[in-house]
Amino acid sequence: MKKKFKEFTDKVSSGLKQEYQETKDIPMHIKNGSYKEAGQQAADIGKMAFIVSIWILPAGAIISGLIMKFFDSIFASFSSL
Repeated sequence: MKKKFKEFTDKVSSGLKQEYQETKDIPMHIKNGSYKEAGQQAADIGKMAFIVSIWILPAGAIISGLIMKFFDSIFASFSSL
C-alpha cells in the first residue's frame, strides 16, 4: 500500500511540476504568436480549477475521479480549443 501511494504521489508531483512549467511559458507563447498553445494551457488551468473545486466537497476525491473517468470526452474537448 505504501508503495502504491508513493508511486501515486510521484506521478502527481511530476505532473504538477510539468503544468507549472507550461503555465510559466504562457507569456512566451503569446509573445511568439503561438496562441493555440497558450489557449491549450489556459484550458488546462481551467480543468485543474474545476477538479480542485470538486475536491472541496465532501467525498470530492471520489467524485472527481468518477468525473475524470466517465466524462473524459469533456476534458478532451477542452484541449481541442
